[in-house]
Amino acid sequence: MLRQVTPGRYDAYEALLRALADPAGGRVWMLLWHGQAGSPDAQYGNMEVDGLGYAPCVTSAQELAASGWSRAYEVVTGQDVARALFPDRWGIWLNPHAPGGGVGIPWLDLRRIATGLDRMPAGPLRMSNPPSRSPSSTPCSRRTPTVRPRSAPCAAPGCSRRSGRRTWPSDSTSTTRARSPSTRCAR
Repeated sequence: MLRQVTPGRYDAYEALLRALADPAGGRVWMLLWHGQAGSPDAQYGNMEVDGLGYAPCVTSAQELAASGWSRAYEVVTGQDVARALFPDRWGIWLNPHAPGGGVGIPWLDLRRIATGLDRMPAGPLRMSNPPSRSPSSTPCSRRTPTVRPRSAPCAAPGCSRRSGRRTWPSDSTSTTRARSPSTRCAR
């Protein structure tokens, strides 16, 4: 299956991810750079490809023998290694010794394996702000009066908007005094 994964063959890559996510059969042999399997000081090997970190591993005991790895290794399920590595943004590199260099599984796809392939979409994700809706496009906005921006002060003599602030007359003066048409603001 690994040889079928090539650029543009997304179906083969998704099949590989499903095989790794299978709790019954998705096992990998993680290459330990330091320590022994199960010990608290055990550390996976690491490599960097295009600025991303990967832990090298092999897919079978035969591949382990073919790799020439002479240090310790740990056999784990694909889900367990995905849960351990993706939070720190590490991927896995399957069979780096193989012709063509093997196949890398970046940390974002390990996250999909750890949380469930059916829960997270496949393919590139685009992170952006949600689209803003125009106020005139909402149903309530058709019934809501438009709030006008603050305008320049009125130049009409006696207008309360002369200072640029709107002043409201008190209740006692508004009932006893009416404005003459010459002092009303035309706005």
